[in-house]
Amino acid sequence: FLWVLLVLFGTILLRRLKEKLALTSVELIVIWCMILVASGIPSSGFLRYHLFMLVSPFYYATPENEWKELFYQYLPNWLVVKDAKAVKYFYEALPSGEPVPWGVWLKPAVVWSSYVLLTYFVMVCLSVILRKQWVESERFAFPLVKLPADIVEAPSSFFTNRTMWIGAAIPIVLHTLNGLHRYFPAVPQIPLYFYLDQYFTDRPWIALRSIIVMIYPSIIGFTYLLSLDVSFSFWFFYLVYKAQSVIAYASGFSYCGW
Repeated sequence: FLWVLLVLFGTILLRRLKEKLALTSVELIVIWCMILVASGIPSSGFLRYHLFMLVSPFYYATPENEWKELFYQYLPNWLVVKDAKAVKYFYEALPSGEPVPWGVWLKPAVVWSSYVLLTYFVMVCLSVILRKQWVESERFAFPLVKLPADIVEAPSSFFTNRTMWIGAAIPIVLHTLNGLHRYFPAVPQIPLYFYLDQYFTDRPWIALRSIIVMIYPSIIGFTYLLSLDVSFSFWFFYLVYKAQSVIAYASGFSYCGW
């Protein structure tokens, strides 16, 4: 979203004021790559699913689940946050005037940051190794690059395209309504998740669970830009996996909620 604003104001508007002030296509693509790489760490690509894991084993431990006896000994102090107050404050907020206990977070943060940087380095190395095969031999289409490339090549025509605005309006309206509903329940909600487990209650079809039909506008757009063989492999092998679950359960293997 910020990059789109940058194109609108940094390219179209500035070009009308003075040609030399406008960002070039190369500059915009470089900015896009920087945003794309950097967004993976603070967003759902990493911190959304990772940060809470540093404290959740201690916050949700109870005498009934016996987590302390089962695996606490395998969690070293440098890997997780064990301070009782820090764990509580993470979920229940700091008391008024209480300083953030940065000290107990410092060592795990450094360790996991090192792991993240190493992971990124390995991914860059893999990209370098596979680049020639993907780009030159297979002519692979990179969906995440297609849209920004079209915006950069012809920003004026892109932002005046009526079809583009109609397509963009659909997810904007969906997420705006559902976001407002979370804060103001009186605002109507448009359901995007449909749970189908209730239809699979007999054996061996119970092995199909859990099945959730989710409407993700971003994934729909991403899949539209994928090559047919790649998009086909996603849903085909998912169906194969579900079929294997049913066959295994019918053959006598115990069902454990896979």
